[in-house]
Amino acid sequence: MTVCSPKSAAGSSPSTRSSSRYRVPLGPKTTAPCSFERTRFNAFVGRHIDLACALAEDTSERLVRATENMTVIGQLRSTERVAHFLIEIFELYATQHAGAQPLALHFTRHEIADYLGLTLETVSRSFSKLRDLEVIALVGVDSVAILNEKRLTDIAKVS
Repeated sequence: MTVCSPKSAAGSSPSTRSSSRYRVPLGPKTTAPCSFERTRFNAFVGRHIDLACALAEDTSERLVRATENMTVIGQLRSTERVAHFLIEIFELYATQHAGAQPLALHFTRHEIADYLGLTLETVSRSFSKLRDLEVIALVGVDSVAILNEKRLTDIAKVS
């Protein structure tokens, strides 16, 4: 069972504390946003253990990712952070697009810099360094092809 929380529904977030917006899978790659009154939704989850387990697993995975991101920002150098970001996007992209390349980042360099706690110039230099190392290829302004996943993972210090 796939559960998409409010944060993963592009552009949709709860407007009040009493309702939430969730994306409900309709087919292999189709989802539709829908809104539920919070107390009714909680009661529904209480009656459907498979949904409760999926929500708990999703929350757990998000906490692990948040902890990992804090470690990345606190301990890795700039090129390592960018490499880690690319691996993270690659893994997310693989689950939704069957590993197709190039990766469409959907982020500007400035947004990536903000996300990683770096400057725009530092992110651009890190992308150039990864390109010069022949680990990635830059495809247009918002796409990246990973040429050497193993080496990128090594640079990103992903275990």
